[in-house]
Formats: sequence, C-alpha cells, structure tokens
Amino acid sequence: MAYTEQAVTSGLSMDLAFSSKNVIEDFLKLEYQEGLRNEFSVMEALINKLSKDTISGKKKYKAFALGITDNVRAMGASADRYELGFDQFFNKGVETVEAEFDTVKLMATFAVTDEAILKGTGDGSLLDVVKDSLDRMQMNIKHTLQRFTYGSRAGKIGLVTGNLVFKSLANVSGAGPNYARGEEHNAYYSGKVAAPAVLEFEMGNSHSVLPGMGLLIEGLASDGSTKVARLIGRIWQKSNAGIHQEKVLFIVEKAFAKASATNTWEAAAIPSATISKGSNVFTVYSRQIVDDGAIQPEYTGLDDILVTNDSKIFGVDRAIFTSLQNTKLNLGGTQYLTEEILRDMADHIMLTSPEATGINLVASTHRIISSVERALYQFKQYSLDAGAAGFQLGGRADIKFDNFTLVKDKYARDNNVYMLDTAKVGELVRRDFTWITNGEKEGVLQRRPGTELYEGIMNKYADMYLDAWRAHAVILNAKTPGVGESVSWDQSVREVRVVNTAAAPVITDEVV
Repeated sequence: MAYTEQAVTSGLSMDLAFSSKNVIEDFLKLEYQEGLRNEFSVMEALINKLSKDTISGKKKYKAFALGITDNVRAMGASADRYELGFDQFFNKGVETVEAEFDTVKLMATFAVTDEAILKGTGDGSLLDVVKDSLDRMQMNIKHTLQRFTYGSRAGKIGLVTGNLVFKSLANVSGAGPNYARGEEHNAYYSGKVAAPAVLEFEMGNSHSVLPGMGLLIEGLASDGSTKVARLIGRIWQKSNAGIHQEKVLFIVEKAFAKASATNTWEAAAIPSATISKGSNVFTVYSRQIVDDGAIQPEYTGLDDILVTNDSKIFGVDRAIFTSLQNTKLNLGGTQYLTEEILRDMADHIMLTSPEATGINLVASTHRIISSVERALYQFKQYSLDAGAAGFQLGGRADIKFDNFTLVKDKYARDNNVYMLDTAKVGELVRRDFTWITNGEKEGVLQRRPGTELYEGIMNKYADMYLDAWRAHAVILNAKTPGVGESVSWDQSVREVRVVNTAAAPVITDEVV
C-alpha cells in the first residue's frame, strides 16, 4: 500500500493572508482591551472608590420611601383581650418616589497610519510604533472618566475667573505663526491659511482639562451687550509658570450668537478684541460631538447629585421632594476646612440619614486637603532612625480622620469638599469598554476613505446612580491658603492660625 509522507507542524502557523494590520487588530482585541479594563479598575480615581452596579434591562428603577410605615401599636397589658383591625392603624402606608437610572454612551478612538505600520513592520517594532497612540487614547479615557465623576449632565466644567484675552501671535522669520512649531508647519501656514484666533484665560477647575481637549465657552458677545455667545475650539497649551496659577491658551474655531428674534444659535464672527469679564459670567463646558453650539449630555456627576440638589435628577424633582435633598454648607471662600466643620457635618449626616449609612470618604482639591494635613502635623507619626538619610515623618498620601479618609483629587471642583458614603453612590454600567467591529473578520480597524488612516472605536455605556439621597454632603467654597501660608489648629482656643511664612513670621488669628 503506497502512501505519501507529509510534514507535521506544531504551534502557530501563518497563511498568506497574514498582514501587519491583523497583528495590530489581534493586539487591540486580546491584549489592549483587557489591559485597559484592568488598569481602570486599579487607577487612583474617585470612581473606583465608589460602589459598582450593572444594568441588564432597558433601565433601572428604584423606589425611595419618604418615611416609614407606622404599623406598630402598643395595645395594652398582656392579659387584655382585644380585637385588632386596620382601623387601629391610622397611617396605612408611606409615600414613595421612584427614580429612573439609565446610561450614557462613551466613545474613544484609536488611529494608526499606513506609514506607522510600514515602519514598524520594517524594523520589527510593529506594536511599539502604535504605543504612543494607544497611550494617548488611554490617557484621554482615564482623564475623562475621572472628570465625569465630579461633573454635570450639561458638561459644565468651571467658570472663567478673568478676562478673555485674544493673543496676537508673532510670525517666525515672517514665515507663519509660531504656534505651529516647526519649519514645515510654518511653511504650510504662510500665505495659505490665516493664523487662528488664540484666546488666553484663567478658569476654575483648569486641572480638569488637558491640551487638545475641546471646550465651549458661553458668555457675552464681543459687543458687551447681554446677548449670549458661544465660542467653540480646543485647548492648545496650558501655562503653569506661576504657583497655583494656570492659564489656558485656547484656539477658537467657531463662534455662535443667539438671535433675539428666533432664540436660536446662529454662526457669528470670531471676536478679535479682549472681552472684559467685569461682572459678567463666562461658563466653560466640554465640547461634545455636536459642533453647532449645542451641548451633548455627559455623566450625571456629583455636581448634579450634590451641588445643585434642588433640581430634577434621575426623574425625581427635589424642588418638590425636599426631604431627598442632601446637606450643603457654603463657607463662602472665607473659612478654612476645620476639624469642627468635618465633625459637625459627619455627625449631622449620621443623625439625619437612613440607618446603615455613614461618611467614609472625603474628597477635595490638593490645597484644601493639604491645609488640613498641615494643621494635623502635630499629630503625625514620625520615626528617628539612625540608619535613615534624615528625619522622616510618617506621612501618607491619604489622611485618616475618625471613620473616613481624606483624599486629594485634582478633579474635585470649585474648592468643594465632597463627603460620601461610598456604598450608597456609584457607577451604573451596562457594558464596559469594548471595540466596535466592522463586520469583516471581526476586525476593529477601518480605513477612512481617501486617506492612509486606519481607525478603531471603543465604546462604553455607564452613568452614576444613587442608593440613598441624604447619605452624602458637600461643603462649598472652602478657603484655600495663599502661597507660603500654613494653617494649624489651636486645640485649646479652637482657632485657625494662619502663619505667613513667605514674609516675616507674622501670626494672625481667625476665629471660626
């Protein structure tokens, strides 16, 4: 019996259909997606300190009672004979309010060019050449999720604290605007397109934005009237040359004005002169996918849940059901966060909240938590180790105070202090980040028509939800120390002492 001997192979084999694009797609599907999820689950973010819940149906509903049912009666001595009927119970039940929770869709994009694939294939570093793009997308996702936690459904980020100053950028050797950075860019811009309108301003919560991020600024039009205008563009740079002072350089791409006759947004000329803030208010919003002056909804963050607690949220109007409003204390920018304030608020929450709730986490900006930290230095543990390089204080990144932890978070808003029961507020997830495939062999990359660009899109469905309304509180507008000032607590007289260490040692007392 004749037979033909055939070679036997083991392990992985590649057919002629193999391509560099397939390798990248396999990496994105198998390695990157899972690594991304793992990294999100351990990153130091408030969202990961809160509870998690999943939703499988269309929406999630939960009924919150406005009180208890008074259905226990003392009927007399044990030997008494009586008949018990519903007429003995005056309160037949308790009113409830139903909240409706749903998710919003988040999307993130990844792009790689033919050139990058070609270079990576040629020198054997195919996956390394896409790492920068993946890192940028990963940074964007992490940054956005951390910002969303403290934000609002309307996408509001902060307020402009000064004038809107339009910068005139000088040319480089007469070639083009120097913002382009590079001879090839300057050559392109020279005589081809006009230099962009660059706006410089300072804003609250500027740590919540990054260069490259799109913003929408809403305020008065350039004529100084009450007419509302919206400027749309992206952050070019951020300047951090001064301590606790950050200026945003913003490239204006479009402008809109609201027509008084139709009350609709219409395209307008981009202003060129400085707009004085004066008593006017300029609000900064994140710019979403719509570019016509509209604002797309974002997460229902802590700004909606705690700060604006007389509004309608999750289908419940708290202006009507006032018993569901959480506690707010406004320090007006004149008082520091002190031990007494923390204790009073925590005690108040314990007395007024439902059973089995209690504050276990306090989050605020670095400067506010640092002021508490400096005031508590006298209570910090320390060690005198002869073998150490020097005197070592036993400090920690987080501060333990009574039953809760004080956390420094760069994404906290408006000098607010957020006091949370982390088991009663969290993230509702319908589906975590996953790649959207194009239907062709489960590929995640598609070529943009007419370009050498391959693009992939990830999406996630999530939002925040509540398990208890009054289990949390917020302290608004806490005072922050000036540069060089340190804050300590005099436990004997209950005063805040501010020491100006920038100049001569002058001690002033401020009774709180």
